[in-house]
Amino acid sequence: MPVNGTGLQGFLDYWLYGVVKTAEELGNARVFLRAVQEDSIRKFLENERVSFGKPCDPLELVRSYDRHLDAMGILEASDIDYRTEGEALEMTVGATCPYRSACNWLNDDGATPPCFRAVALSEVLRIAGRRRYEGKLRTFSVPCRLTFNPIGMEATDDGT
Repeated sequence: MPVNGTGLQGFLDYWLYGVVKTAEELGNARVFLRAVQEDSIRKFLENERVSFGKPCDPLELVRSYDRHLDAMGILEASDIDYRTEGEALEMTVGATCPYRSACNWLNDDGATPPCFRAVALSEVLRIAGRRRYEGKLRTFSVPCRLTFNPIGMEATDDGT
């Protein structure tokens, strides 16, 4: 059970933990989580008016998104390393990941963390970059290692 969450970050931690626990009860946690995060990311992008670099450059797009989150005090962009491998995007995320506590709680419960960061950035890439990417957590530790591979065709103007 989560403890010690405070302020906005504490709210995010508890909310994400609760979303996963609810998703587990409803049966298909991955689909439920993706739907919740898709809606949340879409609303965040609409309300925050995040300024992105070239939407066709996934590396610049996620860097722009992370710089915006850094300016908001949600994460430290300097704690994230990015590189491209062909069309794939590789990322390491250090201890300041805004989802770290929720993932740790789930891990402590014996569950495999779903990597909220991978789902969130996949949605950012789909909505803002108009291309579908599958984000996967390769290693859960400090740092976490994620891979984003393009899948399918480009998305439409509304990100679908």
